[in-house]
Amino acid sequence: MADLEELGKSLTCRSTKCISGRQFNAIAQRQTDTVLFSELILNEFRRVLAHKFRIRTEAISNVILPMFPDVEIVEPATFSAQICRAPDDDVILGTAMADNADCIMTGDSDLLVLEC
Repeated sequence: MADLEELGKSLTCRSTKCISGRQFNAIAQRQTDTVLFSELILNEFRRVLAHKFRIRTEAISNVILPMFPDVEIVEPATFSAQICRAPDDDVILGTAMADNADCIMTGDSDLLVLEC
């Protein structure tokens, strides 16, 4: 569970409210929220978890993702112009917009500077 707590501490939400690591864990335990991924985000999520938290790639899908029984893979919305400082982060916003997400959980400073 320490790995999950560390992961939660590194995630914040830039929306009408921010969430803490403790709130992230509560969301995971509540299992009522839909988590949106695009294939690109899912691959990046696996890569970062494997590297930062030293979780075996094959274990990520078996341990972390089942915490959210309602995972939805969506095709990200696209934009006519770059929105984020880092162009690769536009896929995060596009994924959130594709299904009208209430919140974006991220530790990415390029996303955290955006006003929602």
